[in-house]
Amino acid sequence: MIKGDITINYSVSDSKGGETSGNIIVTIKESQQGKILALKSLVDEFVEESVNKFESNDINCISKPDSAWCEQVSIKFSDGTFEPSKVDSNETILIIDDEGINFSATLRYRSRVKSLYSIDDNGYYYKASKGGFDPEFKVPRIIKDTLNSIDNFTDPSGNHTFVPAAWLTDSLFPVVKSRYEYPFVGHGATPFHYLLEHNPESELIVVPMPKLHESRLDLFCNPTDNNISSLTAHIEDIAEDFKQTVLLQEDVEYLNYSGGYEIERVIAMTWKQYCLSPLPSEETLAALHNTVRPFYDVLFNTSGVMAFQASGINMTAYNNELDIDKSYQNRLLVAPFTVLDTKLPANGEINGNAPELDASIYNSKQWIDVMVNLGITPIRPFPFNETPAMATTSLGLSYTPFSDSSTSWSSPIALSTALYIKNVKYDELQLDDIVIEQIKNDMTPQLCHYNNWEIIDYEGKCKMQDPLLHRRHNLFELGYVD
Repeated sequence: MIKGDITINYSVSDSKGGETSGNIIVTIKESQQGKILALKSLVDEFVEESVNKFESNDINCISKPDSAWCEQVSIKFSDGTFEPSKVDSNETILIIDDEGINFSATLRYRSRVKSLYSIDDNGYYYKASKGGFDPEFKVPRIIKDTLNSIDNFTDPSGNHTFVPAAWLTDSLFPVVKSRYEYPFVGHGATPFHYLLEHNPESELIVVPMPKLHESRLDLFCNPTDNNISSLTAHIEDIAEDFKQTVLLQEDVEYLNYSGGYEIERVIAMTWKQYCLSPLPSEETLAALHNTVRPFYDVLFNTSGVMAFQASGINMTAYNNELDIDKSYQNRLLVAPFTVLDTKLPANGEINGNAPELDASIYNSKQWIDVMVNLGITPIRPFPFNETPAMATTSLGLSYTPFSDSSTSWSSPIALSTALYIKNVKYDELQLDDIVIEQIKNDMTPQLCHYNNWEIIDYEGKCKMQDPLLHRRHNLFELGYVD
């Protein structure tokens, strides 16, 4: 296929014998499908060469850890660089989760991570930098080289490009897995990988879970009225600094928070861990819980930032007051369900029974904004349908169905659906609060009648959705997977 600029020369004669000539420059662009096929061919060559390297050199960092290939080498976050040419600056995703993310952010996906943050002793966020906070890991040399090669892969035109884990699962991953005991790096890697893999043009900002109360235990563990007021003021300062330093300075459009502040699981547990006196009254715990509100206001009501929070389970008005607060207009609270065949249409419209929910979700459904199907059964032998939610290991080399269900896995699915809708329906519009509301309405249109729910629990909104069944994510939309 001819690509690039071609010049067409022309001449036109009129009835009086006059003649006009000139040329037209026509640009012929390669189709997206053509680009993907050409890239896939290059990746296949790389995989074949990599597998051959492991096998022909008998590289095995489990049975032969002392070989030169398996020498432990250090790699720091600052050793790599963010590559803006690979991403769309209008698809900036902030993920708040545990620091296990840092492993993949440093090795396999470094070029997609715009910034990575830590928290100082006072609870404020600050950016990773050489000579400062700079995550460091030791891995076998062959693993570092392989992952760096994938992260810095270039297309046939020499441009830095995304390589989906789905293309590496069948050939490269089994070879690496059998020769290297890769680490389990924690909860946060799962939503982090999901977002990276299903949004190929997105850039990510990585921040750890907040330490709002841990940064002022002198106030938290002595909750007088004055101290609670001082603690609230402290968290207000952290929240405003977070808004300016992270959300606005990094131009964040989307936010994924696979966490929350429950009284029983967070406030009470923090008290038991750090405070010497007995657990205070429910009223005092609620007051301590409410000190978090300024941070939630920034996360979920900052203009132009669309937020997705993983729902709690067995929620109550007391225990989850902040998580169920409907004043956060830019947030969707998300939970999963697990059905192999929902038969749901793309918009989720039902006039009949809604799909079955786990009891711990069903009893909280009135507060949850959207439930997304994982397309799996989370009990052995872990059956899955043709479009299940897909997970990726810490190496970023595999793409396989989830085997468990968690609310934490549901929020990145919903976020990816929203980003897909934005690109398909509102691509020319800035993501402001009006567009956010339109996307929310698209995700849960008011078209449903659930026979097995009380109307007050859903108000006609189609909360039960199966976006994966309809391939509503950009990994599919851009042609990387069938």
